[in-house]
Amino acid sequence: MTNIGVTVALSLYFFAYRMPMDPSIGVGHVFLINLIASVVKFLLLVPQWPRFAQFDRNLLRPMRAFAWPLAIASLWAW
Repeated sequence: MTNIGVTVALSLYFFAYRMPMDPSIGVGHVFLINLIASVVKFLLLVPQWPRFAQFDRNLLRPMRAFAWPLAIASLWAW
């Protein structure tokens, strides 16, 4: 929802205020709006990332045992 809100707000700002002043960018405004919205979303999600202290090392061995054949199969199919 945040990404949509930021994208809509920036679209209104750029197309209502910035584009009449500087039309030379053209459709570059759309890419700039998406870039800014993605950066805002990234910055808001950083605190939600798990810390390395919360990483369960005992779970790593079964995960690797499960993923190993899948990795080989995906390389083989490539």
